[in-house]
Amino acid sequence: MLLTLIVVWSIAVAYIDGGNNAYYVSGLSKRSCLNECYKHVGVYYIKFINSTTYEIVTFHPDGTFSGVTSDKIGISQYSTNPDDTPYSNEYGTWKCNGENGIEATSFDFSFPTLAQPCFRAVDENPYSFTFDHDQVEGKSTYTSYKLESLRQNQSPVEIIMIEGSFQGYKVFDLC
Repeated sequence: MLLTLIVVWSIAVAYIDGGNNAYYVSGLSKRSCLNECYKHVGVYYIKFINSTTYEIVTFHPDGTFSGVTSDKIGISQYSTNPDDTPYSNEYGTWKCNGENGIEATSFDFSFPTLAQPCFRAVDENPYSFTFDHDQVEGKSTYTSYKLESLRQNQSPVEIIMIEGSFQGYKVFDLC
């Protein structure tokens, strides 16, 4: 009886995992990694040209994007320099732009400092990535907007915009 129960349970688990269940144990969609563009899904280490800023960016198989920069923590909220604006991690989405390209847009928040105690903003970060095997290069724009100004059907109130180029490489695959 116990052996029969084990066999039935094994068949049920194999049936559920054999394609009827839309997710792997890791939570990644089985269909996510089948598209040609998904060869770029993974974690990348990039350096902004003419800058001391580095960033770790992740293209997740579900189409989400995240980024953490090397200078995020280094800017103190206690700074008296008005150019310093500490900010949060970036979260957003990405999509294919041809076989060797990805367009991504992320958002983060900027926080007040001693020099600018009333400053709070939402930052939009569009990226354009071009891949050559495990190497990547591209351009990014950082635009800071007043809070509450990114509503649909409303013109955003821009505070500052910075453009830059970057180069980097893939650290590991997610597909």
